[in-house]
Amino acid sequence: MKNILLISGLLITLFSCDLSSEQDYEAVAKDTCDCVSVFTEGLSPKMLEIMEASNGDEAKLQADMMAYVAENPEEGMKDIEALENETGMQEMEACMARLEEKYNSMYTTLSEEEIAEKIIEKLEGMEGCESTAVIMKLGVAAM
Repeated sequence: MKNILLISGLLITLFSCDLSSEQDYEAVAKDTCDCVSVFTEGLSPKMLEIMEASNGDEAKLQADMMAYVAENPEEGMKDIEALENETGMQEMEACMARLEEKYNSMYTTLSEEEIAEKIIEKLEGMEGCESTAVIMKLGVAAM
């Protein structure tokens, strides 16, 4: 769980960069989804479903994860291990650093929170990026 919160913080930091058009937001959303999928690819469909169902509500996410692990300890522990995978986290962090560099020179007058909301909106419309949108929502909630 702490890795999910760390990821959400990294994503919000990335989106302190400036963006100028809807296409820029779509590009950042796609690239972000690609980076986060490096981290989430080891998760079971059930864990991804739990993440998506939380809709960024940290308390719901924690409660549902605990219930899932209690009901299915073997698969649940594999998911917990995947969430705590340092290699996946390091790969994702490196990917996010490249994105920050890539999008650093764009411009907008929006606040960090407004930028994050626009990225979340784009992520929610992208197939396969639902868990990335949830992770972003957790970051926004923590702001």
